[in-house]
Amino acid sequence: CLVTVDGQSAPEARPDLHCSLDTVGPAADLLLWAGAFVSSSLGLDLHLADLESALSQDPVALRVTSQYRGFRPIVALDLFETLCLSILGQQVSVTAAAAYQRLFTDAFAEREPILGSDFSLFPLATKIAALGEGDLSFLPIPRGRRTAIIAAARLMAERPHLRTEL
Repeated sequence: CLVTVDGQSAPEARPDLHCSLDTVGPAADLLLWAGAFVSSSLGLDLHLADLESALSQDPVALRVTSQYRGFRPIVALDLFETLCLSILGQQVSVTAAAAYQRLFTDAFAEREPILGSDFSLFPLATKIAALGEGDLSFLPIPRGRRTAIIAAARLMAERPHLRTEL
């Protein structure tokens, strides 16, 4: 991925960021998706004027956006994955949280062959929404957290555009 920054010399000008990929060949669809994913994750698709207007209501955020013109926050990659990682990582060490994430992902991952290698993608909310609390009993976390993961999955399955709505 090539991320470029185009700016004007005037200090009040906002830099313009672009993500572009060479989308030729057998993996063109995957590369288009990857470009959109990177653009979304880096906040390249945010409307800066709207973001700056919203952040101007907070004195700390206003100081940051005034100092760093064109500020874009790093956006959560996937709302369901973010919720799950937050739940799995509650009140445990980083090592334990990573182990729980690996257990969860290995059990329910979507496997995707990409350019000759298999990659495990984080489980889909729709797949986890169909589970019962007992299906997550292999995870060494309290029952309430297993229930919370399934509740988050069901919410995301019912409202797939929730991240956009928020």
